[in-house]
Amino acid sequence: MSLTQVITVGVNFTTTGSNIIVAASTASQIFLVGMGLIIAGATTISFPGQESTFGPFIIPAAGGSITLTDVYPGQTPYAEFPVGTALVISQTGAVQFSGFLRYSLG
Repeated sequence: MSLTQVITVGVNFTTTGSNIIVAASTASQIFLVGMGLIIAGATTISFPGQESTFGPFIIPAAGGSITLTDVYPGQTPYAEFPVGTALVISQTGAVQFSGFLRYSLG
């Protein structure tokens, strides 16, 4: 695995269910290499993929945050999404999400 340029994308939604953050690529895998999220209330989130799911993360009623420091070349990414798979955040509650994800294509 060789990480290419790291891309940062903003996250801002309140929708229950699957929220596409990065569209599927027909040519590259997506590697999750960092994130900083603030969640306003109780929910359970995960990052579903074709082969496995990263998570779940259970957020209490008072809300919370998730921070994963950046992964650098030579290190293992937090999650890998195969070619043809979008980077999606699924949540069970309808609470405000704000923050960013950092990913690379490879």
